[in-house]
Amino acid sequence: MNKIIIFLSIITVLVYFLIVKTPTSRLGSGFLINAGMHVFTYYNLVKEAKTIKVMFPNEDDIKANIVYKDINHNYAILKLKSIPKIKLQPINFSNNDLHLEGETVYIIGYPWTNTMEDKHTLINGKTFLNPKDSLIDINIEIEPVNSGSPLLNLRNELIGMILSKNTESRNTLPKSSNIKSFIPISNLINGIKTLKIPELSYIKANHYPKSTQTIPKNNVVLIEAF
Repeated sequence: MNKIIIFLSIITVLVYFLIVKTPTSRLGSGFLINAGMHVFTYYNLVKEAKTIKVMFPNEDDIKANIVYKDINHNYAILKLKSIPKIKLQPINFSNNDLHLEGETVYIIGYPWTNTMEDKHTLINGKTFLNPKDSLIDINIEIEPVNSGSPLLNLRNELIGMILSKNTESRNTLPKSSNIKSFIPISNLINGIKTLKIPELSYIKANHYPKSTQTIPKNNVVLIEAF
């Protein structure tokens, strides 16, 4: 009888640690700027995380820490614990927040796994005027895992960070949603200026660029927070 009680007690403890103590993993996107040591993502993804892993295509994951957070605008800046090996591309920041109705924009969707066959997908949409809580609504077909991705205009300039409407959810399986929002570029720049870190800088785009910039697909990363 005592052996049965001890056995049941052990099972109860194991179940407790498996269900209650096992951390819940969340997936989202982010993007690197400048030298590649800093990552932008949305705050709700990482706010309760004990561990944050940044996943790069075709290379090992790198852990990161939060160095800045803007709770009101739902974004955070992470710093990687080591330099990524992947070749990054410069991201030019747009000169305005893009409040133009019907402007064509796109995001770069990150692949789910790190294999040589992975492709970054361009996801197109259009903005429309409906500002709310410092966010701008956008009609674009994305999955929740794409929240935190960079939003770019047709000149491939950064104009903000995309957010899915259900980024509060802890579900790791994606569900489609039609209307999203994005955090305007001016809010992201405020975070850079507040930190005052020399290696965290940004490049302002020319008002009339002679040609479009390179699509910065290598700068987009997958983030696991748990």
